[in-house]
Amino acid sequence: MIGLTKKQREVLDYIRTYATQNGFSPSVGEVATYFAISAPSALMHLRALHKKGMIDRGEKARSIVLKSDNIPTLPTPTQSQRMAIPLFSSPNDMSIKHVPKSVFISPEFISSISFRQLFGIKVTPDFALLSAGILPNDILVLKYAAIAEPDQCVIANFEGTFILGKISRRGKTVVIKTDKKTYNNLPILGILVGLERFFN
Repeated sequence: MIGLTKKQREVLDYIRTYATQNGFSPSVGEVATYFAISAPSALMHLRALHKKGMIDRGEKARSIVLKSDNIPTLPTPTQSQRMAIPLFSSPNDMSIKHVPKSVFISPEFISSISFRQLFGIKVTPDFALLSAGILPNDILVLKYAAIAEPDQCVIANFEGTFILGKISRRGKTVVIKTDKKTYNNLPILGILVGLERFFN
């Protein structure tokens, strides 16, 4: 297999993640938007991937097809690789086909979890959990789950917004405690498995 450039690898990872999450491939325009490049530049990368045997492309929109026999398996990356997972800004994003953004995470998060089970959320001041050391602008890495155990940190849906808190139980009531408030029996969306913090 002919070696890929760093940018070609990133484009390939994005296509794979997008297709896994949505069931169809991204358009040339979506590739361009994600990487903040022009459509001709995105098309150039796609043509290079096609030439190197990584993808097939048809004439219709969203016709990118990954040639899986030629692509190294992603669930066991080297430490130098970073994996792309969907990045959601609200619970509503999780119920639609189009995933607008992705975030690249460190491979240690998937040592025992398939990257297809993970998603990311950027913490805002509205739902930071300072009592658990979770700060605004942290990137949460979460595993899709609807049930959690006591003391686990979870993301839940409250009237179309994210709620970050710790689980406890009061009889049959599932309680989610945040730094500001307590909620009962909210729909759980995911369990926290780690976070990434970037320092300027």
